[in-house]
Amino acid sequence: VFFVHNFVFAQTQRALELRQNVVSIDAEDQSGFGFITGERNGKLFMVTAAHVVEAALETDQKVNIKFFQDYNSYEAKILRNYPNVDVALLEADKPSGFSWVASSLGVATNNADVAFIGREQSWYVPSGNALGSIYNLQNNLIEVDITSVMQGTSGAPLIVESGIVGMIIQTDGIKALAVDLNQL
Repeated sequence: VFFVHNFVFAQTQRALELRQNVVSIDAEDQSGFGFITGERNGKLFMVTAAHVVEAALETDQKVNIKFFQDYNSYEAKILRNYPNVDVALLEADKPSGFSWVASSLGVATNNADVAFIGREQSWYVPSGNALGSIYNLQNNLIEVDITSVMQGTSGAPLIVESGIVGMIIQTDGIKALAVDLNQL
């Protein structure tokens, strides 16, 4: 008898559960991702990499966002920009009937396996050999060995089994750098 197991890594499973929290961002000539950090009075608050929205901020252009499994585009406002840590805070009206996972945060530790959500304007979630591992936690930054992060992933959440631990801000194709959740 031959059994096939459909094994999903814990961090991949957690990422799949959290796709609803992730937004695709189109700002001027940049695209990337962000994720919801809070909600108040019908407004959603999201973080992204500041360099994704920088050109829109300089030219006073609008930032457009899309939610998972929603084909509509929504306008977001840039509330704060922290270029020294490559973080921007956005605000948008919450779409009618939209829900997200409020208990989505995790804790980063060295050697933890990680996934992320978002690449090439899709809600891509890596698995298997595309997963990475945290190798350094220092100065509110997380360094990760990972080859599946590509251009267009900036602002995507970095996820361990327990939840979101940071936000990806750059990659060189072999490793990625993320801002630690504590900094966000």
